Amino acid sequence: MIGLRRPDDVAFVENGGVAYVACVPKGPIHVLDEVATIIWEEAVDGDRLGLSDRVAERTGATADEVRADVEVFVGHLLALGLLTASGDLGEPG
Repeated sequence: MIGLRRPDDVAFVENGGVAYVACVPKGPIHVLDEVATIIWEEAVDGDRLGLSDRVAERTGATADEVRADVEVFVGHLLALGLLTASGDLGEPG
């Protein structure tokens, strides 16, 4: 399974549909709201393959409508070190 996970040095707090995510202790704090929070929640809780489907289900869109935006945003989170990818070679996912 190809998955995404939150690295050990990333902290987050969610309050009222807004997620505050940061690499600690260096920061900065990133504020995620609305669909960004949904993508974050689904990315850290499941496999990458079905991510667009899960986001679409929660937003009332189709997977095709959200797929490109979800992939761009996940790429951004990976580049910032707020998510890490795990492969399909027995690594945790």
